[in-house]
Amino acid sequence: MGGRRIASRAATILALGTLVAACGGGGGSSGGVTPPPPPTGNITVSGRITFDRPSYRTTTPVNTLNFDSLQRLPVRGATVEVLRAADSSVLATTTTNANGDYSAAFVSAPFIVRAKAQLVRTGAGGYDFEIRNNTSSNALYALDGTTVTPSTNNVTVNLNAATGWGEAGYTGSRSAAPFSILDMLYRAKELLLSAEPDLTLPALDVYWSTLNRAESPPSPCDTLGNPVTGQIGTTFYLNLSASADASCPAVPAGIYVLGDASGNADDDADEFDVSVIAHEFSHFYENKLSRIESMGGPHSLSAKLDFTIAFSEGFGNAFQGFVLNDPVYRDTFGTGGNDAFYLDIENNHAPYAPVEGYFSEASVAEFLWDVFDGVGEAGDQISLGFGPINTVMRNEMRSTVALTSIYVMGTGLEGGNPAQQVAIRQRLTAEGIVGTGEFGVGEAAVAGDNYFQGVYTSAAPGVSLLVTSINTFADVGDTLFQSYNRHGGRRYLQIVLPSASNLRITAQESVGRDPDFVLYRSGVNQCPTLGGACYGEDDSVADGLEEASYTGLPAGTYVLDVADCSNLGTICRDTSQPGDPEPGNAPITVTVTPQ
Repeated sequence: MGGRRIASRAATILALGTLVAACGGGGGSSGGVTPPPPPTGNITVSGRITFDRPSYRTTTPVNTLNFDSLQRLPVRGATVEVLRAADSSVLATTTTNANGDYSAAFVSAPFIVRAKAQLVRTGAGGYDFEIRNNTSSNALYALDGTTVTPSTNNVTVNLNAATGWGEAGYTGSRSAAPFSILDMLYRAKELLLSAEPDLTLPALDVYWSTLNRAESPPSPCDTLGNPVTGQIGTTFYLNLSASADASCPAVPAGIYVLGDASGNADDDADEFDVSVIAHEFSHFYENKLSRIESMGGPHSLSAKLDFTIAFSEGFGNAFQGFVLNDPVYRDTFGTGGNDAFYLDIENNHAPYAPVEGYFSEASVAEFLWDVFDGVGEAGDQISLGFGPINTVMRNEMRSTVALTSIYVMGTGLEGGNPAQQVAIRQRLTAEGIVGTGEFGVGEAAVAGDNYFQGVYTSAAPGVSLLVTSINTFADVGDTLFQSYNRHGGRRYLQIVLPSASNLRITAQESVGRDPDFVLYRSGVNQCPTLGGACYGEDDSVADGLEEASYTGLPAGTYVLDVADCSNLGTICRDTSQPGDPEPGNAPITVTVTPQ
């Protein structure tokens, strides 16, 4: 994957109101009594920073948000500044500890305590996570106290970020929202650092706004959304920034979080949905610290997915369980989170009955959870925790010559934990995953796929091979995506070059169809730029032929991704034209010729 393009970090601070309880030395006169003169020399201010989060209901409607039962939680690891009240200059800076406590010393002056929605640590084991408002110039959220004029040398100032929820709904500042998101980032990085204490994490910005809603902007901005207006479509992770153009605003890299509690029919706010935030963080982890080949797009527990997205989404659902130490995934929606989607990974995704196999995100999540947790239901005899999973993600998953999948994870776990090898294989088999090695050799045929030839098909140089791209498992009516991320839309070929070579690759369909292909080596596209001799995705409808030439390929194993463009939906083409071929079974003859 490409390197992270860091979005410019705005200096603007978005204060979240004055929510402060101060004691032990507030200023001001009362009842005509003259206050004591301010102290001279150093002042020490200390206190605790907290935020409120609603609990989940355990009675009907279960797993919805319960604002009548609030948890008051510490804001951990956040930056705290003491500001001079007169000009907002910084008098002192510190961070909260694991209890939300802080302390800072400064030269006496009227002051304000500010807690920033920011986790920063430099050096080994460092990180920089910030919660920003994408509809307000990407301003950093902060919680400000009231002005304090010290009358003693020791002052206590406690701040609490409230939900803003009342009997009539959200009536106050929703100041707890960014700190609730920040808390999930804290918990996620604690999980990673428990496995690798010196792991330095890339910077991450999370964008939340009360205007962030499920509505998508008009085309052509609907692919990435419009963060300026809050039309982001859903909560998602974006790995690379998109530059502004004449039609669409810039979209900085990061996690975008829904915050709509407007009362509209499709309102959805995710700031208190801890599972959702941790799931999106998992994609950041995959992208920046491991490797991810998932093409994204819509997915579900009942869908037969391309194995790359099945692994990524299944890993995300399992990862949130690792962070929370809880197998129940919860996603609330509706005003005040009064509706919920939830599932139990430990209990076969109850209350749902998902498909099982290497193409199933549910199977991936169930397997990984069973690797992580203690010995559980019948057939689960594994208890490895997060460390071995992290080891595979950080090593085998990054270096595999195959694409990222459950096979790479299973093979890595078996190799790194020989005492658990039999149990690991038993759990994979129980999920209908029987292929072995990183390429899933010997995998059983997929029900409904009449053209299955294996997870990968070996393509011998100089020998033509027939594969069939299908549209069997697309969602009905989804013309945008069709089988873009579904099993069988793409066929994968394994090419082994015994020595350095030039290659010419052709993909031939019937006249009027459009075959496409991409050649990968260890997940890297072997055509560095769009267009040119090695570009295998040109418009080839006129003759049904796609061809590309690659020069100077080192010896080794390559993966060729072959598909019929029509089966990948309208997003495969910049524009759809009348007479474009219909999706469906599309035989493609692939020839790999050394030159």
